[in-house]
Amino acid sequence: GTHGVYCTDHVLALSCKFLYDDTAFKDGGLDDLRAAAAAVKQARLLVKFFNKSNKAMQALQKQQAMLKKNLPDDPDIEGYSNEEFLDIRGTKKLLQDVRTRWWSTFNMIERLLLLKEAIQALQGITNKKHDMFCDTTHWLTDEQWKFLEVLKTLLKPFEKAQKLLEGKTYVTAPFVPYMINLIYKKLRAILATPDQDPVILKLGNLMMDNFKDRWGLKGGIPKFHPNVRLTKSKEGTGRQYGIHPCLWYAMALDPRFKHCDPNWC
Repeated sequence: GTHGVYCTDHVLALSCKFLYDDTAFKDGGLDDLRAAAAAVKQARLLVKFFNKSNKAMQALQKQQAMLKKNLPDDPDIEGYSNEEFLDIRGTKKLLQDVRTRWWSTFNMIERLLLLKEAIQALQGITNKKHDMFCDTTHWLTDEQWKFLEVLKTLLKPFEKAQKLLEGKTYVTAPFVPYMINLIYKKLRAILATPDQDPVILKLGNLMMDNFKDRWGLKGGIPKFHPNVRLTKSKEGTGRQYGIHPCLWYAMALDPRFKHCDPNWC
């Protein structure tokens, strides 16, 4: 027999989680960047505070309304950026990430950054008698906001892939080789950007090494291998790595991929 097909979505999530896992920075010799893990933890606590407090959420929505005035009721949002979307649609709530939705951490970070101006305005209200005063110690520092920007940049390539692979109305297995290749190319493009932020480069290279190791991409783009490959382990059987051959067969037989690049499909 052959080894079962592992959960692709979960393996992708492990590479994403690697960015804000305390041990990742220690193993990579980047103790100075462990603040990324603290930034995500603090972000979760801040979102939890707003979502549990009606008074705080009303203050956040009121602050947004003060910043964005004269908004149409139901505009066409096609083609707008996140900032323009907020300008048009009005107030929005914060999103809490969920363990069973691997891409939800990206959504939480993206929404926080979208509402950064309103959140920081509330942070500046220190008078406890003010009707918009928010009594919390979970405000984000400037450094933590910066780390969230970095994480958003590096998590973005994974978000669409993970949502696609969680689809319930279509067959998802044939998409795996295609999406692994797409994520690899997007990460490589981010790291190759001229004058790229040095923090993005440090974390991005760590993430790229982790991603390539999990998917057997030491030589670059994904390639077919006829057997399930296992890492060496003291216990005898290690974890699978690379793309399962059954997923390659599924892609080869799927008519949606008949025009796929023959160099790696």
